[in-house]
Amino acid sequence: FILFGICKNSKTWLKEIQKTIIDTIGPIYSSAKKTVTLDLPDHWNLGDSFIWLGEREFYKTINITNVSEHYGKWDQNKINSNLGVNDVVSLHGGGNFGDLYRRHQNNRLKACNDFSDKTIVAMPQSIYYQDQKKMISDAKIFGRFENLHLIARCRESFNILKSHFISNQIHLSPDMAFLIGEVKPLSSPIYDVVFLSRNGEKAGRFKNIKVFEDLMSKANLSYKILDWHDWSKYVPKGVATPSYGDFNLPNFRIDAANRILSLGKIVLSDRMHAIILGMLMGKHVV
Repeated sequence: FILFGICKNSKTWLKEIQKTIIDTIGPIYSSAKKTVTLDLPDHWNLGDSFIWLGEREFYKTINITNVSEHYGKWDQNKINSNLGVNDVVSLHGGGNFGDLYRRHQNNRLKACNDFSDKTIVAMPQSIYYQDQKKMISDAKIFGRFENLHLIARCRESFNILKSHFISNQIHLSPDMAFLIGEVKPLSSPIYDVVFLSRNGEKAGRFKNIKVFEDLMSKANLSYKILDWHDWSKYVPKGVATPSYGDFNLPNFRIDAANRILSLGKIVLSDRMHAIILGMLMGKHVV
């Protein structure tokens, strides 16, 4: 495990990360006044909503008007009528660049074709291909768009982009969720450790869960194992859940995630955005 300890200079590391994001991506928007955001998350994974909130904070920070936000469909003519020559089309970041989540990759390809005369920014992504032939094909297609900026959120993904997407403009930046800033826990912890694990309570078949349970037992620590799948259980009674298409959805989701991570004094996770949110909440994170 990697331990992210929260220490006296915790605000310093966050400001440094945020500055890196702004200094890396901000200049791409230097001539723009407006943007639109495409390919927003229409699935249950809460982490992508944190990225969405971070992207909104980014636009505010660099004084760009986010004219409209769209899921997998958009009106090309309407968007073109709302954007000027120097304005930017922004593609939602995350971990779906490659051949594993092809629907989102196809949305990016469509956006490049629809707005080929605009600067297009694919916000920080993790890159993963199972099929090398598909990666070569994608690189060839994306390579037609010289104004396309592809941003990696880890060194491994950056190296893939630099090696194969050689006709595009490649950048390396931390995940946009860090721009949310400090988050206040919504409740006091009731367990020593909350383990936000992929597959949650069903993850018992994985040996790392058994190791975790043995460690907790030996240390006499209380714990709770959850996943983002469980988020609806932590919505306050009587509160209606926003549907897809409701643009207050990411705020609703981060509150649910906050309630989950607030359960523990320590956050243990194999999900990137549970780690990031735990850090933003001032938790000790493993």
